[in-house]
Amino acid sequence: QMPILFALYRVIYAIPAYVGKIKDVYIPLVNKLMGVEGVDEILKGFKNSVRYVNQFSNESFTGGVTEYIQNTYIDCLNMASSTEWASLAEVFPSLANDINNTYAKISEYNNFLGLNIGNTPMDIIKEGVAIGAYGLVVAAVMIPVLAAVTQWLNVKLMPNANDTKKKSGNETADTMASSMKTMNNIMPLMSAWFCFSFPSGMGIY
Repeated sequence: QMPILFALYRVIYAIPAYVGKIKDVYIPLVNKLMGVEGVDEILKGFKNSVRYVNQFSNESFTGGVTEYIQNTYIDCLNMASSTEWASLAEVFPSLANDINNTYAKISEYNNFLGLNIGNTPMDIIKEGVAIGAYGLVVAAVMIPVLAAVTQWLNVKLMPNANDTKKKSGNETADTMASSMKTMNNIMPLMSAWFCFSFPSGMGIY
């Protein structure tokens, strides 16, 4: 499962880079934002844009390579919170309709059972508390909880020869069995933590 999880994480984390239909939604807005004074500083100031800051000083960006600038803007917008989208509309009122329409369209594509699969449960919880949507908070909490519980049940239901007999007397085998048992108990807790920190689409998967 790990190769699938790694690939899925990468796709959900940067959907526009892998799904052309999603990227196309951003392009009209990005083209209007390009060249507008102050946009770069606003996008760099977004909480999750810290990982893309170096792209703004890249030769391709400063040299005016259109596709590179588009991708940099899309990277930042893709990781922006609803509050940051709203602030962008406030700073550039002339583009407010384009900004709000783009955000609405992206939210529609990323929606699964009322949750944005690109946001982490941690972010969804913060957003839900801020707007008083406690149903959203409960749904976000359930993702890591159910991920941990289902993994724990999976471990318990797996047939294990060591459960049906006493220690083999082989010290190496017994040590390995003990380590495996410890790992099986820790893994559900790790899953819960990962699912809190990673995009909710990972936890749902």
